[in-house]
Amino acid sequence: MKKALVVFLILAVAGGLFAQTSWSGSVSTGFGIGFDDNDDSKPLVDYIRDRGDQGLRADVNFNYTGGGPDKDGNPNPYGSWGAGLGVRGQVDKFATSTYEISINGGSVWWQPNSLVYLAIGTGANKDVYATPGGLGFKQSIHDANGLKLHLTPMAGLSIGAHAFYGNVGALKNFEDMNYGLGVNYTATGLLNVVANFRYKPEQTDNKFDVGAGANFLGLSSVGLTKLAADVGTYNFGDNSKFFIGIGESITFKALENLLTLDLAGQQFIWAGDDEKDFIPMRYRFGLSYTIDKIVPAIQFQYSMGRTPAYNYRNANEVGGLGAVENFDNKGKAALGVSPQVTFNFGPTLVLGYNLQMDMSDDKPSTATGKTMQHLIYATINIGF
Repeated sequence: MKKALVVFLILAVAGGLFAQTSWSGSVSTGFGIGFDDNDDSKPLVDYIRDRGDQGLRADVNFNYTGGGPDKDGNPNPYGSWGAGLGVRGQVDKFATSTYEISINGGSVWWQPNSLVYLAIGTGANKDVYATPGGLGFKQSIHDANGLKLHLTPMAGLSIGAHAFYGNVGALKNFEDMNYGLGVNYTATGLLNVVANFRYKPEQTDNKFDVGAGANFLGLSSVGLTKLAADVGTYNFGDNSKFFIGIGESITFKALENLLTLDLAGQQFIWAGDDEKDFIPMRYRFGLSYTIDKIVPAIQFQYSMGRTPAYNYRNANEVGGLGAVENFDNKGKAALGVSPQVTFNFGPTLVLGYNLQMDMSDDKPSTATGKTMQHLIYATINIGF
């Protein structure tokens, strides 16, 4: 009888534990045929749209949540807590069949009340501090390895602080740490304002980054769901070799949100001792229409002031709006056109084409001399 009671007790505890445990994941793969105007060989490449350097990737994420209110709604005096762990397996290239399994983020967190959230680890646990304009400046607050503190002192206001580092191997001492601070305030139906700051004490010419932006929400009822602008400083430090970025982002939805128009831009102004006589810029225009579970879309990308990146695996990034590139030549310009169709029938299948064109007067001086590149691709993602 005692043994039976022990078994029932273990099952009860385990049942309570697993009731608070969840897991999810995805498997993705794809391929593409890439060629340029000087090459008719049309090589087949492994291709995953967001990380074009892998042939097959599988992610599994585990989460555990404990504490919190009981079944009658009474609060737990110790609040709630939890942990998360991500595991990734990937095949780099089908041709070589090389593979690896790695930890893809992990963290533990504690929320003693509705005001305070504390976490340590990696991952975007409370990443609400990215500026809303075309820059999307977020300073890695709550999106990197380290200690994270998130405060919600009042409705609509969030304050986040973070002490973080790039990776464990790079951390030699506390001077290698980066420190971030972010503020996000939303006046419902009117305005969202975000500001952030990062301090890197170990750097010399890249010691401070500061960003701020606002999104006007007052026209959401007529379809203008985003009307935002932001500004940020990059590489500000002891030698004052820095530049200022200005970004814009507009999203318009119509026909009961089935039609989406997206426009984003970035301009960079050189300042300090390293001032240059041109303004690099990038723009993106996208249009999509949802037909039940099928979404046809097209995107145009233009960049000026950098050497185009001729790489089949990064074709969708040419002229895109991501991290700051190496702006090195005022005569360099690139245009990208990317039509695609997404099928959402459980698994997500994407079929697309990407065209890159060098629009510069001064064509590339590389050995290949590429001025136009094409990529026909297909990717599939299965979530579970």
